[in-house]
Amino acid sequence: MLYKNSIPIGNIYYMLAYAYRDLSEQSIVSVDTEEFDNIQKLMAQLLINGVEYQLKKELFKNYEYKSEELYTVRGRIDITGTMNRNGFRYGRYVCEHDDYTTNTLMNRIIKSVMLLLIKADISKEQKKTLCNLARYFSDISAANLLNVNWNAFNFNRNNKSYRFLMSICRVICENMLFSTESGELKIIDFTDKHLNKLYERFILNYFIRHHSNLSPNPSKIKWAVAEQYPLLPEMQTDTVLFDKERKSKLIIDAKFYSKTTAQKNENYREKFHSHNLYQIFTYVKNEIRNFDGTVSGMLLYADTQDNIIPLDGLTMDIDGNKFYVNVLDLSGKFSDISSQLDKIAENSPWY
Repeated sequence: MLYKNSIPIGNIYYMLAYAYRDLSEQSIVSVDTEEFDNIQKLMAQLLINGVEYQLKKELFKNYEYKSEELYTVRGRIDITGTMNRNGFRYGRYVCEHDDYTTNTLMNRIIKSVMLLLIKADISKEQKKTLCNLARYFSDISAANLLNVNWNAFNFNRNNKSYRFLMSICRVICENMLFSTESGELKIIDFTDKHLNKLYERFILNYFIRHHSNLSPNPSKIKWAVAEQYPLLPEMQTDTVLFDKERKSKLIIDAKFYSKTTAQKNENYREKFHSHNLYQIFTYVKNEIRNFDGTVSGMLLYADTQDNIIPLDGLTMDIDGNKFYVNVLDLSGKFSDISSQLDKIAENSPWY
């Protein structure tokens, strides 16, 4: 099945697996991506498979802080809270204690995402399965999905399988949540903005995994000024590859446009987006002032049906620096996508 820009759903899944690295835990769950015609159905099936796997192991329990009013003392008495409720007079105490429960934040997130997916554009069979799975979470409360610190979870041997589940939920919450004017949350398909973020994250993590010798990172570039001014905007790159032996850097700016990678001027001649070239030019010219070596820049567009940029890319020499405009064809097999990225890392003349 194909998605936007003729990208197979399978390739979207591979991009997700790199962008959210814990999604690639095939020992836990796998799916046939050709079965799905939208991202919502794919994510729903991943969550279904992951929850079914987890239920066989039992839901994770942990000690959770709880404050409640009781007739018998449990844990520590909240003196102020009890006095505010006049509890001492009636023999009721506000107690604070740790409760060993399945009502953990991770389980609350899973339940909340499942309930939202039931209302999404997924199959009737998937909705039925999610309803059945939600029954195992009947004693678990809802979570605020708009305010989750995804980097705060601590995983150990007892809950390591939750990495996969949290990655699924994170993909959905970061890319597919939509809040209506009334405050109701809905799950929608990826927008162009989210696809662009996914594309950037995928490229960076691909290089990190397969070309760690080039120290891939999304570094910040300092302005080449005598003193730093607080009003200057940050220059945050998508990916920088650094060949230490050759003292060479390649700054990659990833761009995903669903419509086109170029625009027409008043004379109806195709032109690159000017702000893209200005941006990469600024990055290179400021970095070269702070680096004892060669610096090149690359605009790496996701290939579209417009076919404006040649598949072998364009190379320009501007004021002594190399600039490349390349396209990454996402419409074929993922092995072909890998080959294109490997070529950039291994064989590009930016060395």
